[in-house]
Amino acid sequence: MALYKGMILCLFTKEENGIIAGMVGGAWITNTFNTNYNTNNNTNNNTIVITGESGGQEIITADDYEQIKKDNEELVEDNEKLQASLESNQQRSIKMETTKKDFFEAIYDGDGYEKYNSSNNTGELKIGGKGYTDAIQLWGWTPFILLNLDGEYQSVKFDAGRIDESSIIDGMLRVYLNDNESGEFTIDAETPLTPIEIQVAGATTMKIELVGDGYKKYGLVNFEVQ
Repeated sequence: MALYKGMILCLFTKEENGIIAGMVGGAWITNTFNTNYNTNNNTNNNTIVITGESGGQEIITADDYEQIKKDNEELVEDNEKLQASLESNQQRSIKMETTKKDFFEAIYDGDGYEKYNSSNNTGELKIGGKGYTDAIQLWGWTPFILLNLDGEYQSVKFDAGRIDESSIIDGMLRVYLNDNESGEFTIDAETPLTPIEIQVAGATTMKIELVGDGYKKYGLVNFEVQ
C-alpha cells in the first residue's frame, strides 16, 4: 500500500460496466471486477491489475484499490488546504510589504507637516543621528495630519522622536479617531525614538496632532499597520 499511496496524482475518472480505470503515478489501473468466489475456502478473488508505462503489471486486491481511492481523496483534500494556506500567507506577506505605502497614501490632508517618501526621492529626516527616507515631519503651531483608514486596519504603529538640531522640548501627540479624542502620547525630547501604538479597529478616519508651541519639530518613522 505504501508504494501506491505516495504515487497518486489524480482522482479516478471512470466507473461503469463493471470496470474502473484511473491513473496512479503515471500507470493505468483497471479493475476487472471478477466476482467469482472460491466456495471451498470462501476467498474473494476480486483483483485490480495495474499496468505501468513500460507494460509491466501489478495485481492488488479490490480492498487495496478502495483504500488507494480513499487515500487519494484525502491527499487531494490536504493539497487543497495547503494551497489555501499558501495563498493566505502570500496575501499577508504582500500586505506587510505595502504597509508604508498604505500609510502614506492614507494621509490626505493636514497642516504643518511634510512627507519624506523614499519612492519619490524627497530626501530624509534625521532623528537621533539616523536618516529616515519614509517619514513625516511635524512642526509649527499644533501641526497635524489627517488619514482616511476606511475601517480597514486594526492598529497603527510607529516611532516618534525629536528632529536633530531642533529645540529640545518634550512633545505630545494627541490622536483622534472618527473625530473623537482617543489618547495622548508623551515624547521625551532626549530619547531618540518613542514607540507609539494606536488601536484603530472600526475607525474610518484618524487625526494625529503635535500639541504645543511652534518651536518643536518632531518626526514619525518606522510605520507598521495591521
